[in-house]
Amino acid sequence: MIAADMEFHLFLYELSGNPLIAETAALHWQHIRRVMGGYLRRYRARDAIWDEHAAILDAVVAGDAETAARLAQHHAAAAADNLREAMADEAAPRANANISSSR
Repeated sequence: MIAADMEFHLFLYELSGNPLIAETAALHWQHIRRVMGGYLRRYRARDAIWDEHAAILDAVVAGDAETAARLAQHHAAAAADNLREAMADEAAPRANANISSSR
């Protein structure tokens, strides 16, 4: 799933006509893969992600750049929010363990 997700994003980045977006994503591939893998295993968000991808792709195929851009921005913002939440959830037990061990 992670590889398919990244391929989907790289495809869209290439369609944008801005080679820097695809190059930057490729540079960060390992980090993106690790974070996405942890998130997907823990939160089971696959269905929502696939639905968002399908809607974006439908807009691209229809030639509706405005809708595709809006959906992609929403997808990116939702992913960022979800990843921040997952990272905070993951950090909380460690922070609590550090507080307990310092007492």
